[in-house]
Amino acid sequence: DRTEPLPGTDPARWYHQEPSSSAPLHEDDTPIRLSPSALERAVDCPQSWLMERAGGTRSGGPAQLIGTALHHLAQTHPSGPAGGEQDLLEELHTLLRSVPGTETWSGRRRVRRAEDAARLLAEHLRGAGEPLAVEAPFEVTLGRVHLRGSIDRIEGDATGLRVVDLKSGRPAKSAAKAEEDLQLAAYQAAVREGALAEQL
Repeated sequence: DRTEPLPGTDPARWYHQEPSSSAPLHEDDTPIRLSPSALERAVDCPQSWLMERAGGTRSGGPAQLIGTALHHLAQTHPSGPAGGEQDLLEELHTLLRSVPGTETWSGRRRVRRAEDAARLLAEHLRGAGEPLAVEAPFEVTLGRVHLRGSIDRIEGDATGLRVVDLKSGRPAKSAAKAEEDLQLAAYQAAVREGALAEQL
């Protein structure tokens, strides 16, 4: 029986086990700049956020390209397409020509889900009326945190304002989860602090 470990199997001897620095990531008086989505990632998994901030972000895949296409449709047709749902679907297919892998089985499934999302978007836009703002940029400082981003849509009527954050790749959140959503909280803070006053 071999009692000695094999060379290179002792984790204590692996490369870079000691931290390269013990200095804090931020000085106490340094502002922390975040987007609303980065805020959510930083709370959910600080290590993942740190890796992404250091350049470890993966390139966007088909799901991200489809999400970008749907956001583009919402931005260019804020009150819904003039020709209705069919026009939106035709424009979606034009935008998806650059998405790789749409001819595969999984790619066709992704396209069908994108079509379903476009139909829901068309239905929402028809009933929502003219928005108060689309892709509304904002900046707001909360303590050390400086939030900067844009809101997909802001709708309003006699009942009040509605901040709309379009999601294409995830199931809808429950009402309880939406109350805890940090992206929505960032948008609410921007409205509360008057960061969107000039656009509303």
